[in-house]
Amino acid sequence: MMRFLALMSLLMVTTSVLAMPPSDSAAMVDRLVSELGLDQAQATRVEAIMSAQQERMKALRDLPRSERRSEMQRLRQDMDAQLRDVLSDDQMAQFEALRKELSGARRGGGKRGRVD
Repeated sequence: MMRFLALMSLLMVTTSVLAMPPSDSAAMVDRLVSELGLDQAQATRVEAIMSAQQERMKALRDLPRSERRSEMQRLRQDMDAQLRDVLSDDQMAQFEALRKELSGARRGGGKRGRVD
């Protein structure tokens, strides 16, 4: 049950960050530029990755819940692979820490489980 809750929290954070309206998505890219120290080329590529991810996430809305969950996880892994091609190892670690921070804030703080 804890694993399920952790997975759902992670998916909700990913969904909320990536399925934002364009203005919020742009705000997230601005935050990543600031916190990760992205250069202009990286920012452009990250913005394209997140925009494409946003569109893919929208397409999942019509899927049954059980399929949607697994597809969201697959999309997240795909996005992470794309980001690894753009970000340095240091920046990717910072991105993952930011994602973890957002996940913790969304569920009210402490870590309640882990996703393997």
